[in-house]
Amino acid sequence: MNRQSNYSIYIDTNVLANYFTNQPYDVACLQYLFSNKRKENLFTSTLALVQTASILQTSKKGRRKFSKEQTINCLNQLSTKLTILDLTLKDIVNSYTTKGNDIEDCVQYTISQKAKCFRIITNNKGHYSDFIDIEAIKPNEYKLLKR
Repeated sequence: MNRQSNYSIYIDTNVLANYFTNQPYDVACLQYLFSNKRKENLFTSTLALVQTASILQTSKKGRRKFSKEQTINCLNQLSTKLTILDLTLKDIVNSYTTKGNDIEDCVQYTISQKAKCFRIITNNKGHYSDFIDIEAIKPNEYKLLKR
């Protein structure tokens, strides 16, 4: 395995949204990554950013929706901490050949492999169990990243 891939980490939509809605494990995980990893080693996608914006602009039980300005501020903050990978039609088509059952996670996986990410931070760890060439890590397991 390429040594660089050990340091390349992809961050899934649910972790990004939870970071901005102050979910403790997601906040701790991303704060750790942002303070200990270089932007060149932290990745997400244009797909994840749009999904995050959509989540933040939707009210949930106990949480008001974010305004357009608040959401843009969140996305701008992420752009200073993460390398953003573009989603292409080819990525979507290529994701059809992957083993996972959840199409959106297959697309996220396919995008992550453009940067040779070995690890994916996600709250849906089970969705990535079919991908044997990556390690899915939940935010509450972020101490595994120290190894």
